[in-house]
Amino acid sequence: TLANYFIIIITAVLAFLFFSISGEFQGDVNNLFYVFISGAIAVCALILPGISGSTFLVILGMYKPILNAVHSRDILTIGVFMTGMIVGILSFIRLLKWLLHNHHSYTMAGLTGLMIGSLKKVWPVAHIEGGVSATDWVLPIVIFIAIGVMIVFLMEKFSRPQKV
Repeated sequence: TLANYFIIIITAVLAFLFFSISGEFQGDVNNLFYVFISGAIAVCALILPGISGSTFLVILGMYKPILNAVHSRDILTIGVFMTGMIVGILSFIRLLKWLLHNHHSYTMAGLTGLMIGSLKKVWPVAHIEGGVSATDWVLPIVIFIAIGVMIVFLMEKFSRPQKV
């Protein structure tokens, strides 16, 4: 439907903008509420396609502070972060399950837009330095996309419905 395409475009643009944030912000490891929230947000990346938990931590300014807490064995910070992860994953799973059950097509459209928008971070051409032209990568990328689509199509065609 038209609404699904609108959702795909909006979530793709929002994800693109989100992943355009530089990550220069430095989070405060002494603010335990912020450490908790950072864990709850970062762990959601385990469920969402195309997103990295470390990217969330970089954007939140908590990547280095959490790594330093692990390195220095700061049990309080690690414990608060892990508690946030547990609360975040349990809450987000319930939310995503409810969304998929009650608004399946809109949720899938949103996830599709999220994957499209997150290509900014994972697209190989964006990270090339030196004498390689971006156009040199177009054909291999298109070929790999076509292979991926073909594999999904074949898996769908030859898979057997499973009883629930």
